[in-house]
Amino acid sequence: MIKILDNELVLSQTWSSNNHGICGHTFELIDYYMILKNYFDVVIYLTELTYDDLIIAIESKYNFTLEERNDILKHTIITEQPTLLKVKNLLFVDGSINSITSINILYDHLILFSCGDKSGYKITNNKITILQDESQTPYGKVYSPGPRTIHYKKKVLYRFKTTTQKNRTLLYLTTNCRKYPINDVKKLIAKFNKEYSHHDKWLIATNDFEYYKELLSDKIQVSTLPIKNFYEEFDNYIYTPLERKWDCSNRLIVECKALNKNFQFYLPDDYLKHDLALLARRFDLEQDKVQLKDNDEIINILKGIICYK
Repeated sequence: MIKILDNELVLSQTWSSNNHGICGHTFELIDYYMILKNYFDVVIYLTELTYDDLIIAIESKYNFTLEERNDILKHTIITEQPTLLKVKNLLFVDGSINSITSINILYDHLILFSCGDKSGYKITNNKITILQDESQTPYGKVYSPGPRTIHYKKKVLYRFKTTTQKNRTLLYLTTNCRKYPINDVKKLIAKFNKEYSHHDKWLIATNDFEYYKELLSDKIQVSTLPIKNFYEEFDNYIYTPLERKWDCSNRLIVECKALNKNFQFYLPDDYLKHDLALLARRFDLEQDKVQLKDNDEIINILKGIICYK
C-alpha cells in the first residue's frame, strides 16, 4: 500500500513487526499534536492501533473536552503499514536511524526525536534533523552533538484527568523494551513484600499476558494494555531496568509525579552510569523541566526546519 499525505507536518512513530500497541510514544503524539496544531497543518499517522484504542488512550488519561478529543480523532490517520509513505515533513517521536532503515519514506524533511540509538551525531544529510538531549551528566553527555542535531528535551503535556486510585503497586512490563524475566519479577515482589508492608497488591501491565500469567494470584493481577482508566488502577509504581540500559524519554515517572503517585527505582548499583538518558530525566523532573507548554521551543525549531510563514 502506498500512502501519500499532503499535510505540512506529519507526526508518527516508527513501525515494525513488533507492534508497540499503546505506549508512551502514543501519548507523545497526542501531546505534541495539541501544541503544534496551533501553528501547523498537522496530522497524526499511525499503523499499529485502532481508533477504539486511541479513544481509550485519550479518555483514560486526559481532561480534554469532547471537542478536543474529536479534533484529535479527526486529525489522526490509521492504516495498515504502508509499503511506501510519501510526505512533506515527518516527525518520528521515537525515531532513530536504525529504526527507519526498513521503512520506505519519501520526504522533503525528516525529523527524529532520538530514541535509543546514539549514532545520530554521524548524520550529514541536510534533509534529516535529529532532536536530542545533549545535556551533560556526571558520567558524560546523554547524546553527542553532530552536524544535523539540535539540543532538545522531549516533554510531557500536563493535561491529566483527576483520578481516584487503588492501593496497588504497578510493574509496567511491555515486551518492546521493558520485558522483565519471570524470576526477576518474583524476586522483586518478594523483596518489596518483605520490606514494605503496603506492597501487598500488584498490577502487572503488559502486552504479553501469556508470558506473565503464571504470576496471577489473589494478590497479583496481570492486565493487557490498553487498560481503561489506567491511572486509577495503582498508587505506586516501581521502575524496573531495561536490558539495553537506555531510556530516552521515560514519561511514566513524570506522570506519576504530576498525579501525586509514589514511584521508586529498582536498579542495579551501577545502572545510571550507563543509562544517562534516565539520569538526565530524573534530574529534569526534580527541576521541573519536563512540562510541555504552549510556547515550547519545538515550535520555533520546526518553523526553522520547514520554513513556516
